[in-house]
Amino acid sequence: MSIYFISSPGQLAHRALSILNKDKSKYKTIVTTETIKPFLKNLTDVNIITLDTEPNLITRDTKTSLITNTIKSKLEFWKYFSTIKDEDIHLFFTSWGIVPISYVKKLSKHNNVYVYPEHFVDEMYNTEKGLTESLMKLSAKLLLGLDVYIVRWNNTPVWELKLNTFPMKIVNCDEFKSKLPKEFMFDKQQLKGKEVLFLGSKFEIDCKETPDKIRLTNNLMKFLQKEFEGKFILKAHPIDKKLYGIMKYCKDKIPAHVIAESLFEHDWKYIIGYHSEALVSSKLHTNATVISLIRMYEFTNPKVRQYWLDTFYRQNIKMPKDLEELKCMMK
Repeated sequence: MSIYFISSPGQLAHRALSILNKDKSKYKTIVTTETIKPFLKNLTDVNIITLDTEPNLITRDTKTSLITNTIKSKLEFWKYFSTIKDEDIHLFFTSWGIVPISYVKKLSKHNNVYVYPEHFVDEMYNTEKGLTESLMKLSAKLLLGLDVYIVRWNNTPVWELKLNTFPMKIVNCDEFKSKLPKEFMFDKQQLKGKEVLFLGSKFEIDCKETPDKIRLTNNLMKFLQKEFEGKFILKAHPIDKKLYGIMKYCKDKIPAHVIAESLFEHDWKYIIGYHSEALVSSKLHTNATVISLIRMYEFTNPKVRQYWLDTFYRQNIKMPKDLEELKCMMK
């Protein structure tokens, strides 16, 4: 048996799938979350386990207590993994999902563990020394038995597994990176005649919910749909799938779970969004004019806003300060 721990569509498409296709094991299991289940429908020879426990014990988006999630994680491990021995375990992430990572550590006692890190982190990145960071490290150690770094992502502290702190073989991911398989590509016929792609982001989490925000969003959508009638299409973020104001009435929409990179082979004139890695990636992999609306909205966390401002300046992504400036950019 082979067991694959996967937490995002990108991990599946760029690395795990190529390994899965070469795997001759009679039984294969994918351990995952709801996010990537739509991409697994064509994999008929695998068993799928969808984890229920909050992958990071607790986040600002859940009211479930730390202790409750810890108890749930122990029961979940016992239910799915307590009898597994002498098998191959593949882990494709080292941050964000510390609960499933703790399952892999337990499995390493009697199984072969292969880790495919997307990036390598060492002590020089472990610069967060505040109370929050100390408590995060302590909770990972005491509740899950994990040694972690605390690093910053979008100015948010996150857990990052210290490699080689339990038995594992580290595999270089570069040898598995390839173009997206055809089953991950969006139907090009549905993009025929489209010139403007609007990419969603974790808008609800990072931007203040105000009547002005909805009013601005409505005016933005009215402009785009009128100016580019029949040539405009919208894709929500896979995490924050909510559509705001009249966004929900937009006629042409791409499902939120679709990988943004699968859209970049299309010849876009404009790609617009708020703030996301997909927006940065679109600047690198398309010839479109890429526009961020970050300066037009008020953020709940100024540090998150500044992180993206700095990122977009470096990538030479356009950032209008208001709707009128956006209209001038798109003439």
